[in-house]
Amino acid sequence: MKNFQFRQSKVLRTISYFIVLIMSLTVYAHSTKADVNPNQSDDKVYKRVNVMPSYPGGAEGILSFIAKNIRYPKDALESGKQGTVICEFIINKDGSFSDIVVKKSIFPSLDKEAIRVIKSFPKWKPGLEDGKAVRILYSLPVNFRIR
Repeated sequence: MKNFQFRQSKVLRTISYFIVLIMSLTVYAHSTKADVNPNQSDDKVYKRVNVMPSYPGGAEGILSFIAKNIRYPKDALESGKQGTVICEFIINKDGSFSDIVVKKSIFPSLDKEAIRVIKSFPKWKPGLEDGKAVRILYSLPVNFRIR
């Protein structure tokens, strides 16, 4: 059991190292807007804005939060499943999250774990367009590696 726990903590450290490499690609920026409902301008979801949303503590805070909260699913670990799960979600005007979807799947339990960790994030500082808080489409890769 101790050997398994040691391996699991080593896996978590490795995951956090790979996340650092990927964090530079967290936002897939486009210059256009995506309308959720064209009749209500308050519902627009932007892909790029003047001030992008931010997590308290910045990129290092994101990495730290993921490293502390992620749990490598036992079935994925035993099956040797690894890779990058890419999740896409909306950061709302109040910094909360909605519409979390997996854009690139690796293994069902890894996908579920990535979504679980994203749902557990505290509110972020929302994105701003022309000084007003707006909804932003955001992509976050979560890397799972076994070493």
